[in-house]
Amino acid sequence: MDVLSEGPETIDLARRPDFRLGQLLFVPSACCVVTAGQERRIQRRVMEVMVTLADMANRTVARDALIRRCWGQRVVGDDAVNRIIAKVRDLARGLEPAPFVLETIPKVGFRLVTFDAIPQSPPAPPAAPPAAPPLSREPGPWVARRHPGRVVVAALLGMLIVGAVCAGVWRFAAPRSAEPAHAATVRIEVAGFEPLQPDPVLRRFSIATSEALVRMLTGIGVDASQHVPPRAAAGPDQSAALSVAGSIDRDKDKYVIDARIEDRVSGRRLWSGRFDRRIGVATDFPEQAANEIADIVNCALQRRAASHGELTPAEFGLVLSYCHARAEDPIQMLEISRRLVAAAPRLSIAHSMAAGAAAWNAAESLSPLDARALRLAARASAERALQLDPRNADAFFALAFSHGEGADWYERERDLQRAAELAPEQSPARNIRVRLLREVGRLDEALDLGKAAIAANPFRSPQLYQMAVMQAARGEDAEAQPLINRLDLIDPASASNLRWTIAFWWGDPGAARATLKAQAPAADRACFDPYLARLAMARGASLHGLPPACAGVGVDWRIRMLAREGDLDGAYAQLVKPVPLPEHSTIFLFYPEMKALRRDPRFMAYARRVGLVDYWTRSGHWPDFCSDSELPYDCRAAGPAA
Repeated sequence: MDVLSEGPETIDLARRPDFRLGQLLFVPSACCVVTAGQERRIQRRVMEVMVTLADMANRTVARDALIRRCWGQRVVGDDAVNRIIAKVRDLARGLEPAPFVLETIPKVGFRLVTFDAIPQSPPAPPAAPPAAPPLSREPGPWVARRHPGRVVVAALLGMLIVGAVCAGVWRFAAPRSAEPAHAATVRIEVAGFEPLQPDPVLRRFSIATSEALVRMLTGIGVDASQHVPPRAAAGPDQSAALSVAGSIDRDKDKYVIDARIEDRVSGRRLWSGRFDRRIGVATDFPEQAANEIADIVNCALQRRAASHGELTPAEFGLVLSYCHARAEDPIQMLEISRRLVAAAPRLSIAHSMAAGAAAWNAAESLSPLDARALRLAARASAERALQLDPRNADAFFALAFSHGEGADWYERERDLQRAAELAPEQSPARNIRVRLLREVGRLDEALDLGKAAIAANPFRSPQLYQMAVMQAARGEDAEAQPLINRLDLIDPASASNLRWTIAFWWGDPGAARATLKAQAPAADRACFDPYLARLAMARGASLHGLPPACAGVGVDWRIRMLAREGDLDGAYAQLVKPVPLPEHSTIFLFYPEMKALRRDPRFMAYARRVGLVDYWTRSGHWPDFCSDSELPYDCRAAGPAA
């Protein structure tokens, strides 16, 4: 096995020749891929990763080497790498024969297996194993391992749609409540994490991890304790009391925690996972591992409560695995939900989880055709879930999520409101509704709802990031700081990115340059440092255009930068261009630096064209900026007339 350990620090896509993998023709200089005569644009980072992997086809590329070549000197979170790897896999999705397979090599990196090396045997029929297999972690603190080999999404979609329309026999259901309180229905014993070596650091981490996990679970109302009562004390009750245990070890330059969750009555293992952290940056490792485990448990308990007592231990194990994979490996979520539907075709939450997984994959897909098929599958599964249980909040959430961002706000909000009525504590629906409110300019409501979401589920780094951004944009730095500190414990790379992002947009340009040099990636400094220098020298005077190094910056950031420097004509010229699907969102329209752009008469015409005026009119909820006394027009009059 060859491992790429050295190589150029950056990739010059403009000079890279075109290359072909199976049916796919890659054109690096144009950041596009051509198949069946259809040209599709892909993100620059996706193309850089693709080029790097293709250069080493059928050999392994070390994860660190991949980051160095494609991200340069940037501090990159594992979630960011995961998202790009998922999009590279997405390029081959649904094509027969497969142009390539992207394998994960545990604890090493990735290998692009080209078409000639892929055995083209027919796929085995899907099986529904009795229990979820253990999931482990790759290098880097929070990266879920992906199954090597090809995942045929079309087959999974077929399974989801068939499962959504097939019928079996009704299960016995326990008494139902309108708003199940998952925290009160199960007791969890944290049996501890055994040090596998006589190392004082391991002993300290063992105690700290258990204490942090108990603290986090009790903080959300779960009955958790570090003391394991006698097995007989649990009795035959249907609460299915759980035990969380594991071990902690030192493996070369890393600390490793192996965790497991067991059914305490039967002793059956329901889930296992591995978490690791490099020794030099492992100070907060116990807190981070406990946070991840608590998030998985919280997610699974919410769905267990929504099942109204219908989950068997084996099925609950699948739910735990699903919660482990969510937001990190959408394809694995789809696989697990398909297995749950096969095992429990009359279980409403099985179909709603399948709907959520399909909707998530649609949001991540680079192919419009694949995204449409996934959304149809999500809606079919959600409708089947509601046939089985009309009060399934997850199903309404999946329906809302299946629309994607940037459109259908009225329909999305209707479904999210229904989900909130049925399960006020449901954190995913809250977080998606926060984003929706931000997309339509209802920022005050988004902030209030975001606070409630953080209080209910303080484990997810994306919602901490989102909330801190909203507060910083309003100048509430004191309120944002505890969230950034919490993010520092969970995801240090995201916290660092957030600090310089806040400094760049809402800090003094001169001071922001110092923060930029200390914290921002080198590739970003090439654009943003001269931009801030121009702003500082202009002292409020209008500027035009952007530095040449900013050509590769995302379209929403370019528009915001132009608006901030007073170049409204330049901002509107960018605004009316077609927006690539992954960047299709309207959140950026309502940031403070866009105030002058919103006051321009052209704004309402644009808002009408993208559907925002229709939403505001139908819902009766107008954006916050319409209350601005300095606004030179009346929204309710200008919107319909635009």
